[in-house]
Amino acid sequence: MIEHTSVLREEAVQALNPTYGKTYIDGTLGGGGHAKHLCNLLDATSTLIGIDQDPVALAQAQEKLANCPPTLKLVQGNFGNLLTLLLQVGLPKIDGGILLDLGVSDFQIKHPERGFSFLHAAPLDMRMDPNGPQTAADLVNTLPAKDLANLFYQYADEKLSRSIASAIVNARPIENTLALAKIAENIYRQKGIKAQKIHPATRIFQALRIAVNQELQMLESCLNQLPNILLPGAHVAIITFHSIEDRMVKQFFRVACAPCICPPQQPICTCQHQATFKAMGKPIVPTDQEVQDNPQSRSAKLRVYERI
Repeated sequence: MIEHTSVLREEAVQALNPTYGKTYIDGTLGGGGHAKHLCNLLDATSTLIGIDQDPVALAQAQEKLANCPPTLKLVQGNFGNLLTLLLQVGLPKIDGGILLDLGVSDFQIKHPERGFSFLHAAPLDMRMDPNGPQTAADLVNTLPAKDLANLFYQYADEKLSRSIASAIVNARPIENTLALAKIAENIYRQKGIKAQKIHPATRIFQALRIAVNQELQMLESCLNQLPNILLPGAHVAIITFHSIEDRMVKQFFRVACAPCICPPQQPICTCQHQATFKAMGKPIVPTDQEVQDNPQSRSAKLRVYERI
């Protein structure tokens, strides 16, 4: 079992306001770190629904949560299909809350054959669901240079997206993670850019992972389902790791928390919009100590909301 260090574990779980007798969702179960801590604060009258699209994650979490007090319901799937998954376990309405950790689990990164890391030579896979329809290799070896460049720029803000995309097309076929990482590294070297805080391939791998797993589409789908799934008083705790997903969360809840969405210059409200959530304080970021202990947490941001 590869241990995963859960980011903002205490803060995220406390944000859910754990209460005996209520039902909670961990929509990105991973290795079960957040879920384990949440279970310790619940009793046998409570229920925890654990969702993950990775069967390896589910198996590991089931082992970790085997003796936890709450009733445990594990289901394989993507949180973007939240209502469908909840109907499978017979709990379409949630009175406790939902946690979403949008990061990648350590056990996915540390299994080289999954292709999430460029520290080892591995197939260009990057699927969180091993049965997913497309791999990173499919994108790298088939997309036109323009589409690759747009993907790198839009999903990872890669400033050298065009140069890297062109180099990828010229180097096809690209068979493994190290070969792809080397292309990005060479482009940075040719441009005379040195002393990067992160490896030149980091953003390329991020963008491909997001595209392969349709992460932004699934996040948008999940957010749109929350008002119909959560009962008044239920909490939402979402941990983001990059600006694109954080912006999506912030913009969705800006509207969801607003009593009116009419244009500011309009003197009388005609939108008939009603707020469905309220913000529970400002975004929470890791402490300096957590970042020191777990550098992967450095960009994390926790946003918390309550259904009203």
